[in-house]
Amino acid sequence: MSDDLNVLMPEQSLVIGGRTVTVRELTFAQTIALGSKLAPLLDSLSGFIGNESINPLMAVKTLGEHYELTLELLQLSTGLSLDELKGLGASKSHALMSVFFAVHLDFFAQRLIIAALDPISVAPVGQPSSPN
Repeated sequence: MSDDLNVLMPEQSLVIGGRTVTVRELTFAQTIALGSKLAPLLDSLSGFIGNESINPLMAVKTLGEHYELTLELLQLSTGLSLDELKGLGASKSHALMSVFFAVHLDFFAQRLIIAALDPISVAPVGQPSSPN
């Protein structure tokens, strides 16, 4: 039963400053509310399509390129405040972003695969579809 729940809502924990922080998968409602704010991040991640040697540091670098959105995603996923996130040291923030990406890998991969498999009927990420 717990394996079934983990598939539905995966999460991972890490210790930051003596405190256990749990990184939870964003809910459907949260991803819908974020809407088009995710488009630039997805555009950046689309560069990973077809790359067989993606390492976590590449993903962390990409998340860092979208600093404000990444902070918002981390707040939603961890429950940490903006001040707590901004106060993290470099090693802890990189560890947190790596765990965030691991927990959300399926979420990002699904959106990128859909865009890659059907480029004709799916508009480029972040672009409105055309009626033509």
